[in-house]
Amino acid sequence: MRDGAAGRRGAAGAELVEQLDGPGRPPAEGGSATPMGVFLARILRPFSAYAPTAPLPPGRLTIAAGEGSRGQVLHRTAEFLAGRLGCAFTEFPGGHLGTLHHPVEFADALTETLRPPARATA
Repeated sequence: MRDGAAGRRGAAGAELVEQLDGPGRPPAEGGSATPMGVFLARILRPFSAYAPTAPLPPGRLTIAAGEGSRGQVLHRTAEFLAGRLGCAFTEFPGGHLGTLHHPVEFADALTETLRPPARATA
C-alpha cells in the first residue's frame, strides 16, 4: 500500500470518528436511544478508532474481510490494518454473512488460510 493511500485512509477514518461524535448522531443512551445510535457509538466508533499499540504476537497473523464487503468501512479498515501491521490480508467469499451464504467456499478459503506454509526440504 502506498503511503499516500494510507494517509488518505487514516484521514477518512478520523473524519468518520468526527461524524460519529457530531451533533447529528442518533442518540445512543437514555429513553431516546435508537438501535442505530447504539451501533454507531458502541460498535462502529470503537472499531474504526482502534489503533493497536502492542507488538504483534509471535507467529503468523492474517487479517480477513468478506469480498462482498469491498469498499465498505469494515473491509477498508481491515485492509488498512493489515498493511499498517505488515501482516497478510485475505478475502473470504461473501460479505458479513459469508459463512452462511457460501459455507463450502468459505470453509475451503479458511482451510487454505490456516494451513501452515510448506516447509522447504534440505
